Amino acid sequence: MKDKYEKGDWRLRPTVVMYNSIINAYGRSGSAERATAILDRMEKSVEEGGEEVEPDALSWSLVVSAWAYSTDPGALERSEEMLLRMERWAVAKTRKLEKEGALPHHQICLDIDSYNAVLFSLSRSQKQDAPRRALAILRRMLDLANAGFKDVRPNAKSWNSVLNTFARTREAGIAASAEAVLMFMIREGVKPDLFSWAAVLNAYQRNSEPGSAARADSIVRQMQRLYLAGDIEQGPDVVRCQLIILSFLAQSLPLSCTFEELC
Repeated sequence: MKDKYEKGDWRLRPTVVMYNSIINAYGRSGSAERATAILDRMEKSVEEGGEEVEPDALSWSLVVSAWAYSTDPGALERSEEMLLRMERWAVAKTRKLEKEGALPHHQICLDIDSYNAVLFSLSRSQKQDAPRRALAILRRMLDLANAGFKDVRPNAKSWNSVLNTFARTREAGIAASAEAVLMFMIREGVKPDLFSWAAVLNAYQRNSEPGSAARADSIVRQMQRLYLAGDIEQGPDVVRCQLIILSFLAQSLPLSCTFEELC
């Protein structure tokens, strides 16, 4: 089709929709490298051997997601790299639009799903530095949202993936850090759900340290108070209480409460 267009058939002029369809097809077939190659050509000028079509926000999002869901070696790191490239492109493009006086009608809208895909992959990686990397992405999302890219303000899914990176890491003090992230989530105006609280409780249960059982107990009691006050939609259930019991048993401590007190 491109050859025919270059020979003069203007009806077959490539569009960003066509290129995004190709990128999407490569991504869905597990060919993240080929999807990236298409995007790279779109970024280059025609003189540099690139395409006549510039990428849009969807082009970037598709490539980021392709790497986030890829099983290729090093795919997680590539997804984080592409996420950074997408952010730099969005900021540069926005500045260009500002100079041209095209805003706010042509505002660049980044896709939160691509961020959540990378965070989800990090939460499943069990890499020792996953919490630090996930938290860095979360903070960038907040900064971008405050800078005008409102669509990437972290939602509950974003926060839960970050919390799960802490829950799946064995390291001194990691559970307390997970609890701090949960409090950060609440301060940012995002209501934790059962998965949020469970991630912190899992962190305390997996990292049995002096005082961790008492902290887990305190979290469930706080959860119960917030639920009764109407500040959260779901209260503690049996699974959450079982995590408390496991935390106490891991430290050979007497149970400080019963299921009836909390559930």
